[in-house]
Amino acid sequence: MTEVVLRIPDEIREALGPRRDPAREIMKRLAVSLYAERKISLGKAVELSGTSYSSFLEALADFGVELDYDEEDLVSDLETLEGLRSVGGE
Repeated sequence: MTEVVLRIPDEIREALGPRRDPAREIMKRLAVSLYAERKISLGKAVELSGTSYSSFLEALADFGVELDYDEEDLVSDLETLEGLRSVGGE
């Protein structure tokens, strides 16, 4: 992992709001941006953002980013769920 040190101007800190952790907010925004550009997966974006899955989905909506989820993803998820059901039922 690479560590980067950023100097955040006071006006940016103020724009983020007094109760927000600037490092966390920057990571969330970076995750949203990389996901929107299709550079990272949803799971990786959630991990990078340091938020929960549902909070990250809210962040996507807040920034107007659509979820990249198509019929192929749905079929794959349904197959995975079916596989988990059959394993759990044994």
